[in-house]
Amino acid sequence: MRTNLIAVAERLRGAKDLDGFWSEATLALENYGVSNMLYGALASPNEVRNNRLTQSLLLKCNYPDAYFAAYGREKFLDDELSAEHCVDQTSLYCWHDASQIQWDDARKAKIAKARFDTDRDLGFHVGLSIPTTALVEGSHGGFGLSMNHVREKDFDAHWEANSADILAICGMLDAGMRSIHIDQLAGLTHREKECLLWLACGLNSSQIADRLGISESTVSKHFDSARVRLRVKTRSQAVARAVYFKLIDL
Repeated sequence: MRTNLIAVAERLRGAKDLDGFWSEATLALENYGVSNMLYGALASPNEVRNNRLTQSLLLKCNYPDAYFAAYGREKFLDDELSAEHCVDQTSLYCWHDASQIQWDDARKAKIAKARFDTDRDLGFHVGLSIPTTALVEGSHGGFGLSMNHVREKDFDAHWEANSADILAICGMLDAGMRSIHIDQLAGLTHREKECLLWLACGLNSSQIADRLGISESTVSKHFDSARVRLRVKTRSQAVARAVYFKLIDL
């Protein structure tokens, strides 16, 4: 299998853009029974304390529309036990193991049980969540890997046989996302980056407008769109996230 992993690494390295990189990674994981995948990059676990989990991540996934219809595209990871597990844990989380639904908070326990049943109806009952800290220390975020073609009773044997390769491919994907394709994942325009850069340097909106030769209202529009793309509430949070992910170079 080592030769195959080398080939996967070469194809990922040769991808010209984010979509090509993602396509190569998902194709590689399909060979190991992964039917749908989610990747989320988190700047810091502290972000989740101030924001909903879904909004705290730079995300890419190929989950079906039915999944988003059930939970809402802007909040589908909120109160999701396996996703929350990825925020501050290093161990893997197996989806079909109902014994993991252990919340002291009765409300969260009820939500978790309801999600467990809905996920089963959606075909998301077999799979696992992998914190990126399990792959690289200090790399916050996680993967959701649905394996709906693998039977529950066969999962343990399937994972034992393939875990090393699956984790290796996820590690390649995380590394490539953060080092090469994070810019496309965030989707900031050149002008949005400029505005965030000068804000990080201490300029106010009026000064940024003068420096860039645009109106102050246009600067505000760029800040607003940057906040949406970076999935944050304030300009300061946008700057912090842009700096962390090296989207702007101070």
